[in-house]
Amino acid sequence: MKSKIFHFFSNFLIYLMLLSLGSCVSTPKKKEPTAAARPVQDVLSKVQIDMAAGSYERALTKLKGIVQKHPESDLADDAYILMGQIYMDRRDYRSAYESYISVVNSTVFSPRETDALLGAARALAKLGSYDEVLSLTNKCLAVQGLSDSARLDIYRLRFQVLSEVGDRLDALRTLIFLAENDTDLKLREVHRNRALDFVESHLSDPDLEIVARDKNFGFVRSIAVLRIGTLLFEQRDFSRSYDFLVEAVELAPESDISEKASNLLKQIEARRKVDPFTVGAVLPLSGKASTYAYKTLRGIQLGLGIYGPNPSKIKLAVLDSEGNPDIARRSVERLVTEDHVIALIGSLLSKTAVAVASKSDELGVPSFEDRLEEYKHRLKEWHKKIGSVGGRVSPPEEVLQPLIDFEALFIPDGVRSVSQIAPMLAYQEVKGIKLLGTNLWNTPELAEKGEKFAEGAIFVDGLLTHDPHFRESHFFRDFVSTFQDEPGLFEVQGYDAGLVLRELIEDGERTRIGLTEHLAQLKAFRGVLGTLYTNKSREVERPTFPLFIDKGVINGWKNVTPTQSEKRTK
Repeated sequence: MKSKIFHFFSNFLIYLMLLSLGSCVSTPKKKEPTAAARPVQDVLSKVQIDMAAGSYERALTKLKGIVQKHPESDLADDAYILMGQIYMDRRDYRSAYESYISVVNSTVFSPRETDALLGAARALAKLGSYDEVLSLTNKCLAVQGLSDSARLDIYRLRFQVLSEVGDRLDALRTLIFLAENDTDLKLREVHRNRALDFVESHLSDPDLEIVARDKNFGFVRSIAVLRIGTLLFEQRDFSRSYDFLVEAVELAPESDISEKASNLLKQIEARRKVDPFTVGAVLPLSGKASTYAYKTLRGIQLGLGIYGPNPSKIKLAVLDSEGNPDIARRSVERLVTEDHVIALIGSLLSKTAVAVASKSDELGVPSFEDRLEEYKHRLKEWHKKIGSVGGRVSPPEEVLQPLIDFEALFIPDGVRSVSQIAPMLAYQEVKGIKLLGTNLWNTPELAEKGEKFAEGAIFVDGLLTHDPHFRESHFFRDFVSTFQDEPGLFEVQGYDAGLVLRELIEDGERTRIGLTEHLAQLKAFRGVLGTLYTNKSREVERPTFPLFIDKGVINGWKNVTPTQSEKRTK
């Protein structure tokens, strides 16, 4: 309770002092100071020696003697200011404030009144009395004959306080003043960059509107206008966004701001300009996945009618993502802004799929994706086990037979791992276990490398290449006739994607929005291997089927009916 009462009276005392200050600043001083005698000057000189030596108590005693015995001398103000400095160094901010403000409240004129005002404001800032600091610095700025250096010091203090109290616009005004008036050119640049960053990161939407419309905010208006234009772009309000972005270019030509605004303007203009017969594709044509990319590309070309017995007037623009998300993102932007594609197909790789999808969505271009799941998980512990027993001819006789309490083993990896793991199971006398895998197993190498150990292995894929129904299909015949090669799953996926877009375009759809709506509602589209449809996540799903190894040959699961076997998957 005691501390609360003390705090109240302390603040009340500051309030009374500020009231007296208000009348003091606007009222002329009544007296000119008297010249201090030589002994008083000597005392002040000794005070400075004491301060240099760190003898602050001795210095304070002498200073208090000067202001008590010679309150109307021309050294009294110097003594009060030195006392304020000592108290500030000792973090006794209340005593510092009282020392500084004594100069202001004195009935004797002082040429150092501005120094005292600024010192008092700094002490109040340390006490957290921010409103009082702003009031005091306003009075400082009203003092006639204020030096440039003092004005800069006041603005620096005001920025700190305004930032603390959350007065963002006034804080920005102080930064602009410093950026335009600081005598140090390097500091000017620091203040300028800080002001631009302040607009970029700290202003609310209403504040941005104020800055953008008020010419007094000078050079920061351009970044405010750019931010508004960017926000409107993200909200898909392209008409209003366009106007703000054009203004940003006009306000800051040949700058980063202008470059950013111009890039967004190009995207808006690209949205407006669409070639309804050009489809884009972003594929990893170089790198580890290039083989699959070219397989997919041929399927897309056949599906769109670029090649094959049923040509169309659709054009295909293809760019290489190199398996890099950043390159994939830039490729999408280039296809939209330069080729004006109506739709996009891609990407094969999961790491670039998100980049392609997000950039396509940002530009308002529908994208058709079939992603290759990359199985990277390795059974490290299992391989360590293989290495630890690989040199043995047979296990020790005293080792107990393994206790097997599972019926199947799922191996999320390729054929090479199967060829290592399957023999190891037999070596450990683990019998009657079914091996389960992914579509990476759908290759004749599985039976060759896995030998008898892979017999009966079960996995899932969307295609059985030697299935008579597949080999007798129009797609298979057209592909072989066109490319003199047999198609696989990647070619099928590319073909289906191209065929869907071709049918929609040839049915009369000429806008990206229309294509997007049709793709989102895709139901019961007859693809090469079965029915395709779009799920709630706007991803195309296709049927897959269980396959297994029977006498060294990959076959469909004979004991399961087509209705049971068909499973929708991404």
